[in-house]
Amino acid sequence: MTPHTIAPLLIIPVMLFAVYRRVRRNIGAQKLRPRAMKFRIGLLGLALLLLLALATQNLRVAEAVIAGAVLGVALGLFNLRLTKFSTRVDGIYYTPNVFLGVALSVLLLSRLVYRAMVLRQDAMTGPVANSGLPPLNPLTLSMVGLLAGYYIAYYVGILRHPASTSNPAPPLVDNLPPP
Repeated sequence: MTPHTIAPLLIIPVMLFAVYRRVRRNIGAQKLRPRAMKFRIGLLGLALLLLLALATQNLRVAEAVIAGAVLGVALGLFNLRLTKFSTRVDGIYYTPNVFLGVALSVLLLSRLVYRAMVLRQDAMTGPVANSGLPPLNPLTLSMVGLLAGYYIAYYVGILRHPASTSNPAPPLVDNLPPP
C-alpha cells in the first residue's frame, strides 16, 4: 500500500466523525457552555485571519473569504432570531434552527468532497512530481469563511443573549421535614 492509498483511509473516518459531531450539534437542545464557545470563537477567528494571510497574494481568494464570512455573519444573526432558550435544573439550554445549521454543514462537506475528487483526479493525470500545496480555490474558501463567520456571529450572539446571561433556576428542593 502506498501513502496515496493509506491517507484517504485515515482521513475519511476522521472527517465523517467531524461531520457527525457538527450535525449532532445542530439538532436538539444544546447546553450553554460559555468557555467552549469562547474557545471556538477564538479558534475560528484565528482560522479566518490565517486564511486571509494566506490569501494576500491572491485578491480573488481574499475577497471570497471576506464575502463568505460576511454572509455567514448575516446567517448567524438570522439564526439567533430562530433560536429558542430554556432554563433547566442543570443549566441554560439553547435550541438552534435545525435546517440552517445542517444545510451549512452539508454545503461545506459537499464542496470539500468535490474539491478532494478534483485534486485526486489532477494528481492522477498530472505530473508525478507535484511539489507544493494545491492552489487556493475561492469558492471552497468562501464556504469556509461562510461557516466560520456563521459560528462566530452565532456564538457571540448566544453569549450576549439575555437568556444566557441570567442565572439558571435553582434546583427544586422539597423543604418539608421527613415524616
